[in-house]
Amino acid sequence: PDRVGIARATVPAKYVVTAGPLKLVQGGHPVVEDAFIARLPINLANHSLVVDGIDYSCWGFAVVLLNWAVMKKDSGIYENFEREGMQFKLTRTDTKFNKTTGAKYYKVETIAESENSHLIKDENIKLDLQTGDNNWAIMVGYND
Repeated sequence: PDRVGIARATVPAKYVVTAGPLKLVQGGHPVVEDAFIARLPINLANHSLVVDGIDYSCWGFAVVLLNWAVMKKDSGIYENFEREGMQFKLTRTDTKFNKTTGAKYYKVETIAESENSHLIKDENIKLDLQTGDNNWAIMVGYND
């Protein structure tokens, strides 16, 4: 039920819609603690999907589940930054809606960071990353 909004947002989208990191539960038990769900709408002219009373030429969507903890570990991101004497912080800006008022707001979430990311200053490097539906950014800086 908590993910219905993300699924609904996927149908009219023209790009990948991501959610996470979040806990994946199956049979009442967590199976992945930190996962991303990426959905890509499959738009086909001869198919129809109605969402909130609007008819879309959509067959459905393709889904990819990413184990975020494994991806971070296997990438070596923490070790690579530490070896280079650097810190990093990876953030994502989510569009949220107030459940009571329906008002839209934005929330920046930290999705990965090195142990001493607080050392990063505003004058260090920040790179916006193209991810589709929400804004990701990585900030990096040297330890000194």
